[in-house]
Amino acid sequence: MSTDKITCLLNWHATPYHLPLFLAEKLGYFTEEGIKVAILEPNNPSDVTEIIGSGKVDLGCKAMIHTIAGKARGFPIKSIGTLLDEPFTGVVYLESQSGITTDFQSLRGKRIGYVGEFGKIQLDELTRYYGMTPADYTAVRVGMNVTNAIIRGEIHAGI
Repeated sequence: MSTDKITCLLNWHATPYHLPLFLAEKLGYFTEEGIKVAILEPNNPSDVTEIIGSGKVDLGCKAMIHTIAGKARGFPIKSIGTLLDEPFTGVVYLESQSGITTDFQSLRGKRIGYVGEFGKIQLDELTRYYGMTPADYTAVRVGMNVTNAIIRGEIHAGI
């Protein structure tokens, strides 16, 4: 895609993960380099790999696992850098309502929300690390609405 402005599609609504891009914009680093950057948020994060791979944007942010999956699907994409050394990944919950504590085993028997196909893989691997199997919890795909799903009581926790 060639325009006077570089389009950069985020993999999610703006979060602290994207801070390096917004900080560079705020501090004028893009302007100093003579480039205009339009930072875009997706309507649906499930579409981001396909949008990037189809050339509808110049750049995009995705986790490496999605980049590999996109290459496997035949998209002409390349990984050129990283925003952070480690991704922000963790378990979120409302302690007062869920009965969950800092003891990972307290997730047994709970409904745990995740975002997309790789979220389920991450959930299964994380729980396996703590000696659990998928039979020990109920995985619920909630998309980008993990926080709202917790508040509504649809899930006890989310990643």
